[in-house]
Amino acid sequence: MSKKHIEQRVYAAALKAHTYVAHRITAFRIVPAEAIEARALLASQEAKAYADDAVHSLSMALRGMAKVMAGMNQRIDTLEAVHSETREEILNLARAVQGLEKAFAGRAMENLEEALAERDGLLDIKTDIVGLETGLRELDARLGALMRHTDMPAHTHGLRPPTSTDVTSARLENDDERLCRDVGAASDERIQT
Repeated sequence: MSKKHIEQRVYAAALKAHTYVAHRITAFRIVPAEAIEARALLASQEAKAYADDAVHSLSMALRGMAKVMAGMNQRIDTLEAVHSETREEILNLARAVQGLEKAFAGRAMENLEEALAERDGLLDIKTDIVGLETGLRELDARLGALMRHTDMPAHTHGLRPPTSTDVTSARLENDDERLCRDVGAASDERIQT
């Protein structure tokens, strides 16, 4: 490629670039300045409106967050009050349980003391019964000895001497016979009258 040919191509490219730039400058100059200012004003107004909307949304969000925080603080206060009441109730229950334990322990001791007293009383009664049985045996022995010194058919025929039980039975039989006689006499008198 010759030098002249290269110069021609460079010149053509420069001419083409110059034409393009000139065309763009002409197109820019065709648009009036009022239209450009109007577009700029409209764009600024739209930007301001967007900014106002963003600020309003942010303000509403902050108010909502403030309400949520206030509600959370109120719930926290309520939970603290409930926790305090629950703790107080737990302490009262613990005191009541301790009181019941003491009462049950005291009642158990009283029951134990009563049971021991009853057992002691039963032992005393048992001791008295044993003493009475011993006294009855001694009385039977003395009565037998006394009967052996007297002349009674039972003794002469080799029978055992009467005991206190036999004597008591004989007295009861005599009392029954006397009562029957009294009742019969009273009936006869009533019939005669």
